[in-house]
Amino acid sequence: MRALVAILAAGCAATPPPSTSRGFLAAAWPAPEPRRARPAPTSLTVELAVTLAREAHPLPGALAARVAAADAEVAAEILPEGPQLRVESLRLRERPDGAGADLRVALRVEPPHPLERPALAAAARARADGVRAEAAAEWHEVETRVRRAFWHALLSLAEARQTADLLAARSAASAIARRRAAQGVASKVEVAYAELDESEAAVENQTAAAGAEAARRELLLLVGLPEADALALDGDPLDPALWPAIPSDDALREVALARRADLAAAAAVVDEADAELRGARARRWPWLDFVEVGYEIEPDLTAREAFVFSAALRLPVFEWAGAGVTHAREARRAANATLGATARIVADDLRARAAVARAARRVLADGADSGALERARRAVAEAAAAGQLDPADAAEIDVRAARALRDRLRRARSFFEALEDLREAAGGDLTVAP
Repeated sequence: MRALVAILAAGCAATPPPSTSRGFLAAAWPAPEPRRARPAPTSLTVELAVTLAREAHPLPGALAARVAAADAEVAAEILPEGPQLRVESLRLRERPDGAGADLRVALRVEPPHPLERPALAAAARARADGVRAEAAAEWHEVETRVRRAFWHALLSLAEARQTADLLAARSAASAIARRRAAQGVASKVEVAYAELDESEAAVENQTAAAGAEAARRELLLLVGLPEADALALDGDPLDPALWPAIPSDDALREVALARRADLAAAAAVVDEADAELRGARARRWPWLDFVEVGYEIEPDLTAREAFVFSAALRLPVFEWAGAGVTHAREARRAANATLGATARIVADDLRARAAVARAARRVLADGADSGALERARRAVAEAAAAGQLDPADAAEIDVRAARALRDRLRRARSFFEALEDLREAAGGDLTVAP
């Protein structure tokens, strides 16, 4: 007894073995899995950015493994219990003739319930569908982040170019003001205001350029090309070809039904609850607990040998009260209520975001250059040709053009943000494949 206590005490005091998961993390952290070889692109579109992110991001591999494990659970649920090889009635006894062994060898099988087994398999398939929906939701979050990063980088680069144009116009206006002051036709106050505008434009340009570079770097990291300094972003945010039409509410509803991961997950819970209800109803019927066939040898003077057979019938006397079925029925009712509530929330959110996206697109399209600025440019050109142009007027036209471009870019940013909000509410692409 003392030796046993000493062994137990030594075992309790021993250092626990290192965690397998933490060891794997330590090995994987400094050397992540290299991305698949692919020729570096020269330009990047939003769809190519999503494709590259899928290849570079470690999450798709982990999600695929999780889905595969859930699918394997379905196959495991279908398999029946294996047979048992039983050895019984082995006893030794003193006999006058020296024979002393009674031996019984039997094979026992637990037949699967013909009604319960399909229900268990259906429940496992529903759980696999739920895991698949959760995996789709996790990847959709990454895809949404990549798409938002692309539009943010594209618009930031355009805003940096716009602030550079504004700075050039302000610098020209400041130079004109200084010349006019030297000629005695402008006051020092006018020069001070012009130089202040130039200084503010320079700060704005520096801020926009830094923001554009940071947005571009973030996008390159997400797509797995952090060193692609020469990679250009393809697309003009002010090009109407990049402004997709917003589908109708009915079409968006079909998109959400096909793509929303939370709807798919809630539907999987309903399927699992329905399978559990079928299983609870099946367990109310009697069924064989086991069937056993064996061979028994009892040594005696006549060497009698015999085959044996036994079976057990399970009587579900406690299930007949219906408590299990009632619980399963209430669980299915709760799952249906959750699915209905989720669908209502999704529909309301989808309609609200679609209205915002339609309004943002309409403002962007209606706020296009009406031609007034171009007419002013032509008037300046005609005045210059006639020798009647005031340089200050020409500089003012450039300033107004830069301001108009800034306003359009702000409207474009509002539209693309609303577009991605709508895509997130719809669960992905705004079209459903036929």
